[in-house]
Amino acid sequence: MTEDFSDFYQEHYTRLVASLSFAAPRRRDIEDVAQEAFARVCARWSRVRGGSNPPGYLYRVAFRLLFRRAPPQPTTVSTLSIDYEDSPITNVVVRNALELLPAKQRAVAVLCLYLELQPNEAAQIMRVRPSTARVHLHRARQTLAAALVDDLDEALTRREPG
Repeated sequence: MTEDFSDFYQEHYTRLVASLSFAAPRRRDIEDVAQEAFARVCARWSRVRGGSNPPGYLYRVAFRLLFRRAPPQPTTVSTLSIDYEDSPITNVVVRNALELLPAKQRAVAVLCLYLELQPNEAAQIMRVRPSTARVHLHRARQTLAAALVDDLDEALTRREPG
């Protein structure tokens, strides 16, 4: 493994795992998917590193692997935790809202809203038409907007001393 791949790995691993866990919150094998994606990228590193978007290639491989594997394993949202900038309450609220979405809408939402990719870039990663990604994103935003406002209000109300 070359030093530049090691740097690439260190730079992108945590965010890839976080993205995958938001896209499939009930999956127990997220880190395995991330590791397999990095292994596949490493095997092609001499070609990938010279490409126009090595992180995009990594995410494309990871999301394809995620959706090719068996259905998510059941687990409870409360057992999932991530160390992001957001509060734990916000993480649970976001996870709950994302679980309301169908898999492809959830994936586009994570790619565009969390990773801040353009819908055209998300479409390339998911191998769908840009118009399809935009429709998924639009529908995801509608569902998330309603769910997040309701859930966050409820969560904050429960925390207020009364």
